[in-house]
Amino acid sequence: MQNQVPTFKQIYWNDLAFKSWLQLTYGPILFLIAIGIVEPMFRLVIASFTIPLSIIGALCAIYRYRLIQSTFRDGVTVKGKMLFREDIVTNSKNSSGSYSKKRSYYITVGYHVNSVEYKERVRLPDAPFLYGINKEGQEFDLVLKETSPKKVFIKHVYLEYAPNTPNK
Repeated sequence: MQNQVPTFKQIYWNDLAFKSWLQLTYGPILFLIAIGIVEPMFRLVIASFTIPLSIIGALCAIYRYRLIQSTFRDGVTVKGKMLFREDIVTNSKNSSGSYSKKRSYYITVGYHVNSVEYKERVRLPDAPFLYGINKEGQEFDLVLKETSPKKVFIKHVYLEYAPNTPNK
């Protein structure tokens, strides 16, 4: 039986690193176009910064995408346990004087590969309860390659969670 592999859309919505690298790919190009319309004289100066940034973003996004695809395709599934949950709230003040909150969610997972115990901190794109991860000690499936057991992905986050659909 062949392993299930997440689609581009599933990776985009559920992997924050991939999403950030992809935004670095198109963000500078949009900035270059806007500067070219507003002030054409600075196009070459801005292009010398934006084009290399876009290339770096594209290369890193491709690497991350291929890493996730190959891990799900060729990797093994192991049982992992949530050891610790961490919610980080960052308050920032914007130019108008109002505050905004940014939340980051991390869980520490423990798992065994080849009778070696590993503990890794994994960032989630949204609150853990949306993925059914509610309490410490809860078990779920992790996907990893035996050659690099520290690069671990939570299986149901990438394959089952859809952020644009309401919970059932």
